[in-house]
Amino acid sequence: MLKSKDIMLRTHVSDLKGKISEQVRVEGFVQARRDQGGIKFLVVRDVTGTVQAIVTRQNGEVFDEVAKLTLESVIDLTGMIKEQKQAPGGFEIEIEALKVLSVAEPLPIPVVEEKSGGEVDAALRFDYRWLDLRKPEKLKIFKVWTALEKGFRKYFSDNGYVQVYSPSIMGTASEGGSEVFEVQYFDRKGYLAQSPQFYKQLAQSAGFEKVFMVGPVFRAEPSFTTRHMTEFTGWDFELSYIDSHEDIMQAEEAMLVEAFKN
Repeated sequence: MLKSKDIMLRTHVSDLKGKISEQVRVEGFVQARRDQGGIKFLVVRDVTGTVQAIVTRQNGEVFDEVAKLTLESVIDLTGMIKEQKQAPGGFEIEIEALKVLSVAEPLPIPVVEEKSGGEVDAALRFDYRWLDLRKPEKLKIFKVWTALEKGFRKYFSDNGYVQVYSPSIMGTASEGGSEVFEVQYFDRKGYLAQSPQFYKQLAQSAGFEKVFMVGPVFRAEPSFTTRHMTEFTGWDFELSYIDSHEDIMQAEEAMLVEAFKN
């Protein structure tokens, strides 16, 4: 294990399997805790996954510290990776040292839902959004989006596109006045951009030929359905010197293929 100034570096849960019989340092949230005789079990979660950790009465100080842990407390533990067929993943950490970085108060909403129960009301979840987003299934949404964006950018980079950054506040309405948000911009009126179209066309007139943009889009339209969004992230691109709309369709198809390959 690499060390810096005698401090053991942290190992992510996803990298533990290849470190059987090695001493490791893991930091993360306490997802679960249970007792079984003279052994205390923890499930520790970081952004890459979960791992089971145990401590016995023989390690009295750490044993007592684990007994006081609350769910979602943040800990820093050091221990030995041991094979254990009954443990998730086939291994577990025997805790040797434990540092509590942050003690969690009683949770207003569960981070790990019970199998028998449904998810709590959306309004309550949004009040405690930082806890709601700790749920592994919520994290997956952001990981999928990150992978898609990586694919989008790879396509544009590999095919000679130039990225352009357009402002979110415009001096004039980009579309019909009733469909944009009006804001006070110092001593004058401004408008939240409903589309980057103007700036894409400006770039084309400048001879950029292939451009793409990523950024927020605002629409002052009532959200009658889940498909109506007043704010979203838009991916836009523009091509010069095309023969027909087929050129645009082929570019869109190739972009999506590259995105989903990720």
